[in-house]
Amino acid sequence: MLYHKNCEHERHQHYLTILDGTYTEYYYLAMVYKFVVDPNLSSEDPEDLELFQDLIFDGPMGRIHIYYYEELFRRFYSVNPEKVITTLSCYLQYLDVLSGLFVDDAYAFVFRQDDPILIDALLNSLSFKLKMSFLREAQKKPGIIQLSDKLKLLNLFS
Repeated sequence: MLYHKNCEHERHQHYLTILDGTYTEYYYLAMVYKFVVDPNLSSEDPEDLELFQDLIFDGPMGRIHIYYYEELFRRFYSVNPEKVITTLSCYLQYLDVLSGLFVDDAYAFVFRQDDPILIDALLNSLSFKLKMSFLREAQKKPGIIQLSDKLKLLNLFS
């Protein structure tokens, strides 16, 4: 897409600098984190969504949607799980607008962690729509719903 080539929005300028390819992967991933949690940006704004798409799919780090959440967990979950959950939730809001399949891949990653605390925390932070899609994916995986009381309740009342 390369939306950023013509972008003049002040709220985007801070993030456009990383698209020139001169930054480390760590810094790039940190900037994606800042982008998805930025209260001045929204997955409902088409221009914000286009910039997200440039960052995740067309940026200098390649198609990082494939491994962003894996790196997020690998690098930061043990240090700051709350921040990781918030970031993942916000990231999924953007990703959901672009592709439900990529969201399902992220859920599969969460399920592989086999962690009821992670599942409960993520359920607490997801929008209703994402909670429902999370539940639909959990229903396809034997034993996942049984890991979490919140997921059991959600399943029971949905």
